Amino acid sequence: MTSTLTISPKMTALIDSMHNPVFVIDESGSLAWCNRPGEQIMGQSRIELLGRQLTDILKKSMLHNILKTGKSESVQKIAIGGKTYVSNHTPILMGKKIVGAMAVLQNISELEHISTELTATRNLSNELTAIIESSFDGIYVTDGEARTIRLNKAYEKLTGLMTGLTCFLNNPKGSRW
Repeated sequence: MTSTLTISPKMTALIDSMHNPVFVIDESGSLAWCNRPGEQIMGQSRIELLGRQLTDILKKSMLHNILKTGKSESVQKIAIGGKTYVSNHTPILMGKKIVGAMAVLQNISELEHISTELTATRNLSNELTAIIESSFDGIYVTDGEARTIRLNKAYEKLTGLMTGLTCFLNNPKGSRW
């Protein structure tokens, strides 16, 4: 079966210039087209990929569902080659007939790494706060310029100073509290 989807040389150049991988399937679910970034993440040339069922190439792809529903789907998470991508799926229409579907992927591996680091940092901060607050000793922490960073309830009881006021007086441009 030959695909009804054809892409002009100008459109090929345009989409090949995109940073994000793009995959296009025809009405039978066969890969009708992909751009250079798509080739790169698959580790195969376009010629090797075209005509194959997308689900044979990307086992967890849900792009074929768009052929049935005709509705776009945003933010489908997919892992390819050890990297995590967000895939946006869109039907390709000729008139009212669905003739294919397109997926545009965005690599979010670095964002996931940063998110994991941020979560770990928040957890450590919460642990440090719990340790400082559980101490019966008065703890008063400043930065290198003597601005108050943290103090605990025991310090408040010993000195009668309130945490928010102390932090504001030592850092009038904005407290960390």
